[in-house]
Amino acid sequence: MVSNKTKFVLLAIAAITSLLMFTVFQAYAAPSQQKVPTLVVFVHVINDEGGTMVASDFAVTVTAKDPSPSIFRGSETGTTVTMKNSEYKVTELEVKGYKVSYSPGCSGRINNNEAKTCVVTNDDIAPHLKVIKHVINDNGSIANASDFTIFVYGNNPTPSSFSGSEVGTDVKIGPGYYNVNEYWNPEYYSSYSPECNGEIKLGENKTCIITNNDIPKGHLMVIKHVINDNSGTANASDFTMIVNGNNPSPSSFQGSEMGTNVTIYEGYYNVWEYSRSDYSQSYSTDCSGYISGGETKTCTITNDDIQPAHLIVIKHVINDNGGAMNASNFTMYVNGNYPTPSMFQGSEAGIDVTIYPGWYNVYENYYPQYNSFSSGDCYAYINSGETRTCTITNDDIY
Repeated sequence: MVSNKTKFVLLAIAAITSLLMFTVFQAYAAPSQQKVPTLVVFVHVINDEGGTMVASDFAVTVTAKDPSPSIFRGSETGTTVTMKNSEYKVTELEVKGYKVSYSPGCSGRINNNEAKTCVVTNDDIAPHLKVIKHVINDNGSIANASDFTIFVYGNNPTPSSFSGSEVGTDVKIGPGYYNVNEYWNPEYYSSYSPECNGEIKLGENKTCIITNNDIPKGHLMVIKHVINDNSGTANASDFTMIVNGNNPSPSSFQGSEMGTNVTIYEGYYNVWEYSRSDYSQSYSTDCSGYISGGETKTCTITNDDIQPAHLIVIKHVINDNGGAMNASNFTMYVNGNYPTPSMFQGSEAGIDVTIYPGWYNVYENYYPQYNSFSSGDCYAYINSGETRTCTITNDDIY
């Protein structure tokens, strides 16, 4: 005889068996009564930093049990993926320059009759350019990084102009070609690292280093020497000296017999002065050339007073046809190298004109009642210390 306990066990086994058979029937025996899991995958693209990609530029992969489709191009309107109930995961092929994020529905487990949504967001990453200004002062200069103004050219750099910094300045810039430069400072050599120009892409970080090293100064001693052995009275300070070159200081100054120390940076230079008709000029070898940093050169400009020439201008008047004018009625003019006097009344005795070497000519105003005749020395070249005589004769006309 079967005990009550045994009967209870048998009934329990029968009930469990029936429940399992019903579950299997639900899962396998009646598939037409269930809906397959569906997943809608949206790909959203944000281009707020210069990016140009669209959803279809991104490749999406769904890993699950029999997903369809399993690989496809992204779509802002969504792509429907069917699969069997299973664990699943949505991934996207990495695209440089974009940061990807997944909504919670992009991974997990999906069962029959379920519909889920996955949103994959791609946000473009702004490029960043770090600009470092490094200053070396090992030759006595005192500038620091902030004394240099930096300029960045490219796709909307922010900031585009700023003071240099040893720790660097972060510049946000759109993708594309760019270059970094600064105002030239004659006291410093400038060198640029490779990433101070080129192309920058989404998501890239580049560093530009501009290094400025102070240039050693040269020294140019400019001496003005004046010789007055022909009655000249000028002294060194009556002459203005000019220095051309790489940022000379001072660049213009009064001459000095003791000399003037001009600091100047490496490069070609020349020293000159305004010429004077009463002094000759001679320049020493180092008044022009190339000077290196740390070098010292001496330029001596010597001015020697010039002995003036003498031009005797005689005005002779003949009145044999009733004329009444005399020598002083005629005004004489002398053109040349600083003649003194250059305009005066005529004189039968002659006027002594001091004049410096060079070409000259003597003339007078036209008088229709007189013929005019000039001697050969009224137009000629006169040398230092020479004496010439010009006679202009006026004969009254009948």
